[in-house]
Amino acid sequence: MSKKETVKFIVHLIATIATAIVTALGTTSCVGANKCYSNMFDGCTSLTSAPELPAKTLKDYCYAGMFQGCTKLTTAPELAAETLAEYCYQLMFKGCTKLASVTCKATNIGANSCLNSWLDGAGTEATSPKLHILSTDANADANWNLPTTPDTWQITRDQ
Repeated sequence: MSKKETVKFIVHLIATIATAIVTALGTTSCVGANKCYSNMFDGCTSLTSAPELPAKTLKDYCYAGMFQGCTKLTTAPELAAETLAEYCYQLMFKGCTKLASVTCKATNIGANSCLNSWLDGAGTEATSPKLHILSTDANADANWNLPTTPDTWQITRDQ
């Protein structure tokens, strides 16, 4: 097996194990201590797809930096939580240059720094990156047009 094939295999193995852990421990909540999945794949430049993140109840910093620097990641997992915790998505997709879309179901983004720098440098190599939000709040657009959402990202919304 070549070095490239070995690295691909290891990345796939890690992603499979992480998916199993996330699925087993957090089907409806990000259980455990704060920072439970923080920086899990940080700098994993071979990661192209992300595990499901079905948690609907989050802890502080739970997904902070999780995919930061994953330069080959093209699609984000659907972010199912409706209420965000402090710093929960901070730096989550920072530097994911090929990231083309993010779907976030959050309707309450009032927690301290919950979206801090979460898309910084993300989608710079993607064609028309999109942030899709699901909201029934008529004022949601104003809340999502934060400095945390790069100007190059198109925001779409379901009502």
